[in-house]
Amino acid sequence: MGKNRFTQKAKIAYPCMFILAAVICLTLAGYGSNSNAALTPAGEAQATLDAAEAQFLSDATTAADSIPNAPTAYPAGELGDMIQLGKTLIENTDTNPLTSAYVGNGLQCSSCHIDGGRARNLASTFIGTAANFPAFNARDEGIVTLQDRINSCFMRSMNGIRPPANSEVSLAMTAYITWLSEGSQIKMMADKAVAEVNRPFPNMALKNDYTADTINGEVLYQNQCAYCHGLDGLGGAINQPVWGNHSYNKGAGMATNFKHASWIQDNMPPGREFTLRNQQALDIATYINSHGRPDFVEADHLPATANLAVYHYGATDAVKQRRAAETPVVVTPPTIDGAVVFVNNCGGCHYGNGLGTGTIDLTGKTAAQIETKITIGPHTGGTSFGLSAKEIQAIVAVL
Repeated sequence: MGKNRFTQKAKIAYPCMFILAAVICLTLAGYGSNSNAALTPAGEAQATLDAAEAQFLSDATTAADSIPNAPTAYPAGELGDMIQLGKTLIENTDTNPLTSAYVGNGLQCSSCHIDGGRARNLASTFIGTAANFPAFNARDEGIVTLQDRINSCFMRSMNGIRPPANSEVSLAMTAYITWLSEGSQIKMMADKAVAEVNRPFPNMALKNDYTADTINGEVLYQNQCAYCHGLDGLGGAINQPVWGNHSYNKGAGMATNFKHASWIQDNMPPGREFTLRNQQALDIATYINSHGRPDFVEADHLPATANLAVYHYGATDAVKQRRAAETPVVVTPPTIDGAVVFVNNCGGCHYGNGLGTGTIDLTGKTAAQIETKITIGPHTGGTSFGLSAKEIQAIVAVL
């Protein structure tokens, strides 16, 4: 599969895999010196979580190492030019004249997609991504294309405006990501819009099995993250802001704590991926997201000329009809007002509590007795005088 992914990232010297493996093993080791000591129920629960975590991190590391290397040779002619333009836009999204008008913060696509998506990192690589589209995207409740997915990131992660479909910006980025998927087996995703190689993302245990501690997250952030992103979270000349007006907005995937924690675990710190424990990653992500950032109002991120019928590419009418057929519709029958039924049908003879011109007292009578009275004697309107059993019961209830 080529060189190990940890040896391919420029400008940083990374430890060898055996060192990383040793760190993981030491980090995930038990906390007690006596491994044969009986565990309390709480200890057993923790041991189960630890075992599941160790297995997940091992599987995720294996998945990352199985990601193929990015291609290096561009196609000839205009296609190659378009691909290289896409690479430039992804790495300089907030400053390039073609894309800066669509960006509302200080981020680039490569802020989240390491090395322009060429790095073999879970949750950030573009390698293999195009082979999985069109795909289902739960956030949009429908099928999206790769262009849709890219343009949505402008609205959320970039806190900007959605570029027009098939614009030079959209086509160039799509061409670049598709080129990075060269040789990948086509496998469209029925459940989520993420590359097959990123199957372990997100780490669902972070959503289901852990409770975040923002106080611990602050300590971890200061020790592990502040060197690059600043104690104030505002980044710097070459590092990304992680909160504030120049960071992603509340509609971005990173604004969801367990997804952000998964990304951190898969990509941070650079060169030491998968060394943060589940609790640590979740604490850091939650601390970061506890700070202010722009709100997300969808209408604010659409171009003024947006065709909403085209933009809302989620569930089609056919899909909605299918879902409606699959979900039984519970129909609540209308409430019958016995007093109204009584007045409309019986009030001409029986007033108030049932005493009427015929001095027939209906108070305290059962439904069967009232029905008998309704269907015989002076009543000639047919069975039950045209009243249903429920209407009779409603009359009884108010008498």
